[in-house]
Amino acid sequence: MNTPSSLPHRLRETSFRKYETVLAETVKRWPAPITVSPKEIDLSPTTYSARFRDAILSLQQYQWADTVVDMARFCQIADDIVVSHQGDLVIIGSAETVKPNTHFGGDWPINFVKHVEISSHEFSEALNQPSVKLVEATLLGLHHRIIQGPIRFTNVDILDSLMSTWESEYDVSVTLEPDGTLTLL
Repeated sequence: MNTPSSLPHRLRETSFRKYETVLAETVKRWPAPITVSPKEIDLSPTTYSARFRDAILSLQQYQWADTVVDMARFCQIADDIVVSHQGDLVIIGSAETVKPNTHFGGDWPINFVKHVEISSHEFSEALNQPSVKLVEATLLGLHHRIIQGPIRFTNVDILDSLMSTWESEYDVSVTLEPDGTLTLL
């Protein structure tokens, strides 16, 4: 069995988790393509493409537990996922939807996906007294149907103004109980 330190860095679970949410969205929208702007996380399109391909390989080989990726669907399509880039953008999808757009100057799809990193390990530890940043990342994942609710945070100290902002910006139900439990659905 491979231990985390015996694997090449590019195939470790921590490396996979950085691309997990985008891979989950790829599987969910398959065969429709998605577009990512790697500049959001200070990576070049070439580097992002290579690391995303490594994340696919890592999940195929090691089938990491507690992933948000639909594994049944992923196993069916993993070998057919194409990752390409042009200019500042990366496009991910099936060969039929990606290649015509990259090689023949076709229009790129408008299906932008924001790159969000949430490590499962960090996520489970942070359910108690979450930061505003973690709650907002979770809201974004729920809004785009990358993760499924309900998600409950305990010992939450959030301002009412944030609650109303979240409810208006995201297609997510936000409830704060008197005991400090925040439920996102």
